[in-house]
Parts: sequence; structure tokens; C-alpha cells
Amino acid sequence: MFAIKKNERWFALLALLIFTALNSIIVARYFDSGASAYDATFISDFHIAGFDPYIWRELTDGKPYYDALRHPLIWIFLYPLFLLNMLLMWLTGANCAVLISAVLNTLLATYSAIFLSRICYRITERKSEAYLLTAFFFSFAYVMLATIVPDHFNISLFLLLLTLVSVKPSRWLFLVTSGVTLTNGVKVGLAYLFNSGKKIFRPKFFIVTFVLPLILCFGVARYCQVAYIEPAQKAHIEEEARKTELLAKKSPEKLKRRNELRERFHRTHVGEPLSDNLPLLKWTDVTTPRCQTFVENLFGEGFMLHDNYTLKDVLVNRPVFVDSYNVWGNYVVEAVIILLFCVGAFYGRRSSLLLLPLSWFAFDMLMHMGLGFGINEVYIMTAHWAFVIPVAVAFLLRGLRPVPRRIASLSVGAIALYLWGYNLCVLVDYLYL
Repeated sequence: MFAIKKNERWFALLALLIFTALNSIIVARYFDSGASAYDATFISDFHIAGFDPYIWRELTDGKPYYDALRHPLIWIFLYPLFLLNMLLMWLTGANCAVLISAVLNTLLATYSAIFLSRICYRITERKSEAYLLTAFFFSFAYVMLATIVPDHFNISLFLLLLTLVSVKPSRWLFLVTSGVTLTNGVKVGLAYLFNSGKKIFRPKFFIVTFVLPLILCFGVARYCQVAYIEPAQKAHIEEEARKTELLAKKSPEKLKRRNELRERFHRTHVGEPLSDNLPLLKWTDVTTPRCQTFVENLFGEGFMLHDNYTLKDVLVNRPVFVDSYNVWGNYVVEAVIILLFCVGAFYGRRSSLLLLPLSWFAFDMLMHMGLGFGINEVYIMTAHWAFVIPVAVAFLLRGLRPVPRRIASLSVGAIALYLWGYNLCVLVDYLYL
């Protein structure tokens, strides 16, 4: 699975160089070799959309920072890299978390590109088109960002594409994938269902593949919650209460204005949940407009960065909806991508190679657009589902006659070239200007 075939070597090398260059943008911006070994102040300077630099934090002090229920095993998976960083800090006197994260991102993104190109080649039977569709996918704004930020999305992308490219997914994939992001375990379960049918419900298979990994996930999650997360939350609450009490004594009017601003911000940025009491339902959202989300955030910001409020955080300094692009042609590009996706889905509607990622896409849309999980920043999750688009377009290309096929390929290439140039320019301007 991980062996690079002879006819893939040039593509793999090119992908490696591209993702190395992309990650060097982050390294150049955030790595400070002059900082002391355990200095983590640079992390507070990281502000790219709503991505969290938790990987840098975990590589710096070895403590879990991700929500233990949603990402139960990622702390364990990253712990060997924390030990590596400890060794490098001892040898160099500098915190190398940024460098280690960049190398990890580069390797995972390179293999993700290889896996996606294999899937597309299996459909189109043309290497040039497979590579074109892969470049098309990684031109999407929040896919590109996922390959460079110190968050978990690049790891999830790698594991999901590994599952797709596998003829018969290994049982350990459910443990690893759900350990990184619990809901992605559902997608691996669907892959088992597509490949093995009702056999997955046999007691032995079901217990070994699903029950035991989930017990491990929830056991580790509980340990992280009790040993690390709850004490940190308690300390944070106590510190906030102390500051509030001090502010109330010093300036009651200022405290009142602060509370009013917080209440207004919460009202305009966070929708109403299905329930405020249940642990999972409190993260839902039933009031945020779906149509505007679809146009501006799901198929808008996810693929093309907005010119205004560029890469701001919706929970800090960005409205839920940035009303429009300054370049009207971006909406044309968005419409063409949706059209290619829909027509491609029609062409591949009878193939399990498309039906499986489509089922994943349907699950994500149920979670985000239906129940409203993370809907106010739905674009951040683009890397979890957008690979279904190049897979669908691959079926479209395969089903066309030579001349229309060439025109469609050129259209995909033009969009990919535009998105690469546009998103890179906006990203570099944000980070360095």
C-alpha cells in the first residue's frame, strides 16, 4: 500500500516538493530557532481561520489538548513525536514542534496525493487525468490549508483516502481513524459494509472491529478528561472568575459592556442547539441559514478564500457569513465545480467506488448541514469530504467522448490553476503582509 510504484515516482517527487514548499511557508512564519527549548509563546501568535495549533502544543509539553470525546487517541499517536521533540530540544536548545509538524504534514499530504491519484486512475485509466484531478482537489482552499496547519485534518484526510484506496480495509483502520476523529469511524464502518456486507454484524467481527476499539477510545478519552482536561478547565474557570471579580470591583460599567458584547457576539455567531443539556446535542445548530451556508461557506470559503475577513476566526473576529467575493468570477467557478460534481455523480451512480465516498459525503452533510455540528465554520471540515468531487469528475471524464472529454479536462485544469494561484496569493498576503 505504501510502496511507490515505478510509474508514480516522478509524481510522488513532485508532490513531495510542492507540499514541502507549502509547509515551508508556515515554518518560515512561525519557527524561531533562537527561542529557548521549552518556549511555547510562538503558539499564541498562530491565527489561521479556526484551526487550532494543538499539535504544536502537544509536541511541546506532551499533554492532550484535543476534545477527548471527539479525538480520543490522537494524544497517544502524537506522543512519540513529543519524545522526538524532547530529544531535539535537548540537542539543539530550540523547540522543534513547528519543524516536526511540517515534516509530518508533508509526508501525509504526499501519500494522500498518491492515494487519490490511484483512485482516479482506477476510474479514468489515464495517468494525466488522475494527476490533474489530484491537483484540482489540493487547490481547494481548506484542503490546501489542512496540509500545512498544525491541526488534525491532514491526518484524517490521509486515513480516509487510505481507506478508500484499500480494496478491503484492514480492521485496525477503524481504531486509528476513529481515534483521530470519532465520527470518521462511521466512514470506515461504511467501507466495511460496502466491502463485506452483512458479515460485519457477525459477533466476532463486530466485537473485534468495533466494540473493543470503541472501549479503548472511550477509556483513553476518560483518562485524558480526568487527568488533564478537567483540571485545566477548572483552573481556567477559577482564573476567569478571579478576573471578573476584580473587574467588577474596579469598573462595573466596563464589566457590563463586556458581558453585553459577549452576549451579542454569541447571539450572532452561534445558533440555537437542539438541547443545551445533552453533551452532543449542545453542539448542534438549528437556526443558522442553510442556503447562505451552502453558497458562501460550504462551496464558497471551503474552495476559495474570501477577500474580506481573510482567514479570520468565526469565534473571534469573523462574521458567520462574509457576504460576497470582490471577484464575481469566484461564484462562476463555484457554480462550475458544483455542476461538474453533480454530473459526475450521475455518471458514476452505479459504481461502489463513488457510492462509498458519496455515502461519506451524505453523512457529513447530515452532521453539518442537517444537525448543524460546526455549521458556523463548516468550511474547516472541507478536507473530510471534498475528495468525493474529483472522484465524481473522474467518472464524468470516463463517460464522455474524446472531444468533450478534452474540453472537460481543460476546464478542470483551468479551475485548478486559478484556485492554486488565487488561494496561494491570499494566504501569503495574509501571513506576510
